Amino acid sequence: MGAPSVMQQMLCSAQGGGEVITVKPPKPGDNSIAESTARMKAFSGVLNKDWDKQAEIDKAECDRRAALAAENRKARAAEEQAAAQRATANAIWATGRRY
Repeated sequence: MGAPSVMQQMLCSAQGGGEVITVKPPKPGDNSIAESTARMKAFSGVLNKDWDKQAEIDKAECDRRAALAAENRKARAAEEQAAAQRATANAIWATGRRY
């Protein structure tokens, strides 16, 4: 028996991961069109489940990044507001009117 083949639809993610799927070679005499079609449908079902799972993971990551970007925008706005308030306070202080 030779070394296992590595096949994949897409590149591996930066985090790695993946799943090993064992594909058994057909048995002698197991080459009818109906049997081949059934095997292909079963394998296709496994791939579709994997793709759906990856799509969910990708959407969650996209949502996480969008939420992080929104929080960063809020933080920048708060910093800008604080800077404006400091500038106003400094201007009031410079006029000598403190009431």
